[in-house]
Amino acid sequence: MIARPVIPPVSDIKRVPVAQSGVPVGEHRPTTLSQNPPTQVLNVLNPQSKRRKSRMVHSRPSRVGGDPDASSPTRDHVSSLTAPSANDADVSQETPDAAATLNNAPLLATPPTAQDTLATAATMEATVVRFSQNFPIHTPTHHAPLRDTILLTGATGALGATLLGSLVPLARVARIFVLNRRSPTGVPLVQRQTEALVEAGYDAKRVLASPKVVMLESNMHEERLGLPLKLYEEIRRSITHIFHNAYLVNFNVPLTGFTPNITTLRLLIDLALSSPFPSPPRLLFVSTSDVWSQKPLLTGPVREELGPAQYATRGGYGQSKWVCENILAVASNQTPLRPIIARVGQISGGHNGAWNTHDWVPAMIRSSINFGCLPMLDHDVAWIPSYAVASAMIEMRNSAFMIHHLEHPRAVHWNSLMQPIGQALHLPLVPYPDWLARLERSAHAIKTPADVEEAKRENPAWSLIALFRRANTDRSKTPWRRAVGQAVFDMSHSLAVAPSLSQENLPALNGDDALKWLYFWRKAGILDWRVHASL
Repeated sequence: MIARPVIPPVSDIKRVPVAQSGVPVGEHRPTTLSQNPPTQVLNVLNPQSKRRKSRMVHSRPSRVGGDPDASSPTRDHVSSLTAPSANDADVSQETPDAAATLNNAPLLATPPTAQDTLATAATMEATVVRFSQNFPIHTPTHHAPLRDTILLTGATGALGATLLGSLVPLARVARIFVLNRRSPTGVPLVQRQTEALVEAGYDAKRVLASPKVVMLESNMHEERLGLPLKLYEEIRRSITHIFHNAYLVNFNVPLTGFTPNITTLRLLIDLALSSPFPSPPRLLFVSTSDVWSQKPLLTGPVREELGPAQYATRGGYGQSKWVCENILAVASNQTPLRPIIARVGQISGGHNGAWNTHDWVPAMIRSSINFGCLPMLDHDVAWIPSYAVASAMIEMRNSAFMIHHLEHPRAVHWNSLMQPIGQALHLPLVPYPDWLARLERSAHAIKTPADVEEAKRENPAWSLIALFRRANTDRSKTPWRRAVGQAVFDMSHSLAVAPSLSQENLPALNGDDALKWLYFWRKAGILDWRVHASL
């Protein structure tokens, strides 16, 4: 039997109101709403606001049977995590499109011991229990609407902006409430959203001028998602779908640092269960392939199902996503909520090549220019364009399945993309061990703060060295992993509900795609215009 840390019994948690963690409590009662739509751009932050303690309503099971994937693995533990502080609002941000990004990845990751893994898994399971107490009872009072009203969180990153740009033209969609965090640097919301839409290749003026779009910003982990009561009630009484994309992406933050993000998910669950419609809004949660990152032996593609906590213990980010997935699974078993979990793999550039410049792939390219060579790998990649991810998510918003995997269904060989990049940059391809040796030597040469600053500019792959050490150099030994260690994912559910993933709509990546990425990175300033003017 697995030894676990001593944790208080489950019954103890009921003596502590969940509201102390920022989860809204109490029954929602109908209110008279204004017939006028809210202001198109609203700042609803109130740093002086005080949290109100209320009473939670115990839920009753309201589904017969249920999704076989939606069983809770966390019946015997509770959490000892601290509640979020007032400063936690500063760490929430929209999720970018990368499995690893610069400036927030551990430099030299130390493999955890077996005891560490068990302790971490126990904490993760306890956190699920902590945030799965006392779901509100869903009490329908209205007929279902004919058109969709969507709450989209986190739209100032590439994926969120692509979701917004893709939702606006849909005739089925009547309104889109777009909820973002406030910029810690004070950049106005409209400016941030405009820049994100333009970078993603959309006509920002047209998108934001749509009468469907209502732009909002708030501290989402606060009561009522940080929104004024009247606005919260309007959203509660109208939404049919929630696309939850906003999330902190920082690989140096432990699980406790994601408490505001987990709290936000619970707030959204409670919002959905307070809906007056016959069925709660469908809640689509953007998760990550990291929840399976630590599975030791792969004998086939990872299935679209929940995995044990031990497989997601690599870092706080993946741990927190696993926690969120399992909170949704508990809610699915105990309430009428039918969540959708979209586990996203590596997102590549969009139609115009736009690919987050802080991602590991452009970091590798920039360092390769410094090394004078690119790495070869005898393995596949399944990078999926941002527009394909957004389209598939929109298509799966009413799916009968709970868990969906999103990577490119037609993987291509690593070298088929590196060769055109090498030709454009006049860089030879060398065996991966040779390239990694150059990266290792460059890391050892960093001695002073000045060296660190120069490395950030000229050799950004240095900060992601742990990722590059995980690369698979022998396909025969790791047939069910991709080029840099990601697991191969089964996509049966996604392919069944998302026509945009078909061969006709999403062909395999090729050299033309790779050149679009290079062109975008050159315009973004991470490649030298003078040296690479041929692009």
